[in-house]
Amino acid sequence: MKKPEAKAKIKKALKKFNIYVDLAKIGNVPNRSYIIKDLLKMIQVLHDCAPMPCEEMSNVIETLKRIYDFNGNICEIPEIQK
Repeated sequence: MKKPEAKAKIKKALKKFNIYVDLAKIGNVPNRSYIIKDLLKMIQVLHDCAPMPCEEMSNVIETLKRIYDFNGNICEIPEIQK
C-alpha cells in the first residue's frame, strides 16, 4: 500500500481511539462489544498498513486489554449459527 493511502487509512481507523482511551481510564465502558470490535479493527488496519511495530499499535493493544479487564468474570455465550 502506498504511504499516503496507508496514512489516510490509519487516521480514519484511529478516529475514535482517544474517546476509547478516555473511557478506559475512567472505567466507564457501557457497551463493550462495539468498542472491542472497533479496537480489533484498529489493530488489523495498523497490522496491514504499518510495516514495523509502532507506538500506536502498542497503545491500541493496551487500551483493548483495559477494556477486556472491565469484563471481569462475565461469561458470554455466543449464538450458535445454524
